[in-house]
Amino acid sequence: MPATWINYKGKKILYVDYRGLKTMDKKYELLETAKQAGQIIRESKVKVLLLSDFRNSTLSPEFMELMKANFPSENVGKNAVLGIEGIKKLLLDSFERATGNIPKSFEDETEAKEFLIS
Repeated sequence: MPATWINYKGKKILYVDYRGLKTMDKKYELLETAKQAGQIIRESKVKVLLLSDFRNSTLSPEFMELMKANFPSENVGKNAVLGIEGIKKLLLDSFERATGNIPKSFEDETEAKEFLIS
C-alpha cells in the first residue's frame, strides 16, 4: 500500500511512497497513490503529518493538478518531501503557490521525520 501510516517516536505520520514511479507504465500507479493519499488526508479528523517520498520518480503536470485538487491544506499539519530536485522543484513551487501548502524538502528521511514531529 503506497500510502500508509507509520509511527515515529510515538507520532503518526502518513508516509506516501512514490519512489520509482517514473515511467509511463507507472503513470497509473503514481496517480492512484496520490488519490489514495488525498482521500486519507480529506477523511482525517486531525491534521496530518505528511511525508511524501519522490526519490527516483518523475512527476507530470497531470499529477500536480491532481495533487492541487486532492490535498486540502487545512487537513495537513506539517508536510515534508524527499527527492525534490531539478524540474520537480519547479513543480513543487507551483503546488505551493496554488494551495498555500508549503512542504519542506529534505534529502534525509530521518531529518524529515524529526521535522514533522518537532
